[in-house]
Amino acid sequence: MTPALRRLLDDGGMVERVATNFRFADGAVWVDGALVFTDRPRNQVLRWKAGEEPVVVFEDSGGASGLALDEAGRLLMAERTARRVSRREDGEVQVLADGVAGTPMSAPTDLAIAADGSVYVVDAPVPGARGVTSGRVVRIGVDGATSVVADLLVRPTGVALSADGGRLYVSDAGRREVRAYDLPARGPSRTLATIVPWKRGVQGSADGLAVDSSGRIFVAGPGGIWVLDANGGRLGVIATPETPSSCAFGDADGRTLFITAETSVYKVRMSAAAR
Repeated sequence: MTPALRRLLDDGGMVERVATNFRFADGAVWVDGALVFTDRPRNQVLRWKAGEEPVVVFEDSGGASGLALDEAGRLLMAERTARRVSRREDGEVQVLADGVAGTPMSAPTDLAIAADGSVYVVDAPVPGARGVTSGRVVRIGVDGATSVVADLLVRPTGVALSADGGRLYVSDAGRREVRAYDLPARGPSRTLATIVPWKRGVQGSADGLAVDSSGRIFVAGPGGIWVLDANGGRLGVIATPETPSSCAFGDADGRTLFITAETSVYKVRMSAAAR
């Protein structure tokens, strides 16, 4: 842990477990004063508020893994089992996309929403899935048009946009790295950071991402949350008791990083608002 990361963390970076007994918690997003997240093996989306037990929002999630919130406050889901991206509002489900260029989606895993309303989805290959031979990033325009903006990924697991919206970050667990793509034009990518276990006995690979207003990148990775600067320089790792899958900033002051990790949800406080 570098001095820069120590200054960012409050209370010495103490990680607190706030909820547990899930089969696999994932897809954290802060919504209206609560943390919303998925439990894909149970096909559930849940909500947790401080001082309360988690409640199931709905149980027909299509095997949702990643969640995002659009500017209108509607919940978007990357439905891994149903192989689609959907939007939920007042109990109604709208399918935003279930394929691209005549090929069905394989396993949409995570998604991020740009300022113009377009959605970027990581679609991981599944053995035997028709037409999908490598991991890719699919863009869904506000008009519903889909296009592949990045391909040749091994096993993409997470996606996020830079603070200024000019760069796309993608976790590729198969390559053990985070890749960066300049937007809007499709072009070559570069390896932003290599994500490998940082000490003996640590498990996990690059997974969900979060970006703060200063451009720092928070990666759910081996042993905890890896914190990178905007150029990919490693500031350190916030160690977690279980292998993390996603993270999101929340609380009214934006100073709490919530972490989903296997059976539990954790939080760690920041010394200043990070989002």
